[in-house]
Amino acid sequence: MKRTFLAAAGGLLALGLTSFLIPRDGVTFAPSVGTKLTKNFSGQVELSLDSMRMLMNGEEQDMQMDEEPGGTGSYTLVVTDHFKALEQGRPTDLTRSFVEVSGSAESNDGDSSQGSLDELEGETVHFVWDADAGAYDVTYEDGEGEEDVLNVLVPDMDFRPLLPRGEVSDGDEWEIGGNDILKVLLPGADVRNAAASGVEIGGDPIPEKALELLDKFLESSKATCTYVGTTETDGVSLAEIGVKGKVGGTTEFDPSEFGEEGMDFNAEMLVNLTINLDFEGTLLWNVKGGHFQSFTMEGQGGLDVHMTAHIAEMDMDWENEMSASMTIEQKATAEPAE
Repeated sequence: MKRTFLAAAGGLLALGLTSFLIPRDGVTFAPSVGTKLTKNFSGQVELSLDSMRMLMNGEEQDMQMDEEPGGTGSYTLVVTDHFKALEQGRPTDLTRSFVEVSGSAESNDGDSSQGSLDELEGETVHFVWDADAGAYDVTYEDGEGEEDVLNVLVPDMDFRPLLPRGEVSDGDEWEIGGNDILKVLLPGADVRNAAASGVEIGGDPIPEKALELLDKFLESSKATCTYVGTTETDGVSLAEIGVKGKVGGTTEFDPSEFGEEGMDFNAEMLVNLTINLDFEGTLLWNVKGGHFQSFTMEGQGGLDVHMTAHIAEMDMDWENEMSASMTIEQKATAEPAE
């Protein structure tokens, strides 16, 4: 009996000592007051049609097209962040200068468009934490600008949702999901919460149904983060976090619920939408600087759309099926501002 007890106690002691001796690292957001960083973001989305089928009153229709539908969209975003004050791991006074905000889109048939968000490019936005309200006051530094845009912006452009909640050892894993996935895909913006708060675009509020559909997909969107370890690169200690996740789900909706007529005649329509996107990425974290150093991500997947409509005035039943492949790329870097 004594030997059994001593063996068990010895095992527990050894386990405790082993846990104590395992190196544990801290990967936290903690830039020094006064830190200025220039952050470069770029991304690309490519969509290509895999198949399309249309039926009219049960008869398949000829779908000949001169060019295969699809195309590529890309964006570039350059900002300079100035951290003026921080408390409890949160920037309480931050200015963000938008150096470049641009994007382009090109379809497979040769059509292309260039664009720049004039309401942000060249502007400086000021974030000040209001402890009483538990939210940020977001204003333009010069006091003038498009107010709707401010409701979407958030201070985090360091991929903070990917960070562990405490100290970690090599191989440790943790999960993120829901709106945190969207924050990683769209750094510096919180589209979901902005939509929920009644933000208007072009004078029109975002339809409630759009928010419901977004939440539907976010519910089943998750990612696993893995702490790979810390290495020295050019004298800088960099912690590596691997990310592997999925955005996906299926939902049905009536297009009229979005407040758009869509057709000049009455039609009962139903759309079934399925999205599946697998992605992998790597976050390199500047341990001493307390901010991200780089982030890369690639994703592949597709979407399936099944639309049906009954047009009583024409005694017509219409059905359309479409499947498309999608790839995404995202890159970001941060370096001291000059």
